[in-house]
Amino acid sequence: MNWNEEWQALSARTLAIIEAGKYAIQVLGLKKEKDGFFIDITQGVTKQVAHDIQQLHSELQNFQKKHASELPESSNLSLHMYLLVFNQKNLNSPNDFAVALTKLILFRAEFEYLLRDTEIESRSRTERAFQHLQRLIDVDSDISAKWQSAFKHETHSERLGGVHLLSHGIWAFKLRDHTAATDLIYNEPIEGLITRRSASTLVLTEWKMVRNPSDANKKAQEAIQQTIEYEKGLLGGIELKNTRYIVLVSEKKLTLPQDIKIHEVEYRHINIVVDSDSPSLVARKSLE
Repeated sequence: MNWNEEWQALSARTLAIIEAGKYAIQVLGLKKEKDGFFIDITQGVTKQVAHDIQQLHSELQNFQKKHASELPESSNLSLHMYLLVFNQKNLNSPNDFAVALTKLILFRAEFEYLLRDTEIESRSRTERAFQHLQRLIDVDSDISAKWQSAFKHETHSERLGGVHLLSHGIWAFKLRDHTAATDLIYNEPIEGLITRRSASTLVLTEWKMVRNPSDANKKAQEAIQQTIEYEKGLLGGIELKNTRYIVLVSEKKLTLPQDIKIHEVEYRHINIVVDSDSPSLVARKSLE
């Protein structure tokens, strides 16, 4: 089980404890006595919730020890701070119980937000890398020549693309036999430790050569079908889990299919054009 899957289980357990704690406070009688103090709430459900909060603390400690090197830096810091400020009391006073529950609510909300923020950042980095690649091909004649030559061979293009993406901190991979995560360049299984040390983002891609523009939709569908069975994350901390890239390489600009979402995963279509004829580039070439 990767850390993301393990966190989903912990997150669900945390939410259940939070809801039980709210129930204990709202329904089980945190009533004020005449002297202004809360009555004892350590019996029954509340006592069980307090025990669960303490047990969850131990589980989160083990989770961090096991996955600290894989967690996004901001998320790891959030978890570290929560564990640091948590007070391992018996939580047998109403105030201790309320404070512990509040801290748990705030931690879970922050941790979930930071994970979503990491996904957005990873997607932005990937989109920028593809934009950079297209512009390099458009303005650098040597690079354009390499891509035009590679266009004859599908694997040559994806290897060039893989090297470029890695320069942006993105380790792109493809699938072998629909499920085995494979490096684009060496066509070997991805080594988790190497990717963690070398890349900020891990992205599933499928590259297709489109030599006939009318085949664009067909090629895109083939690519999606080749990745759709992939469900398990490799390195939850750095993998772009909610977006996959269908890269269609062509001589001239294509009319791309619409991006689609299947089982909460968005399939983005990217067109890499190896011989652009945009008006601005035609004008530039005429001056050379």
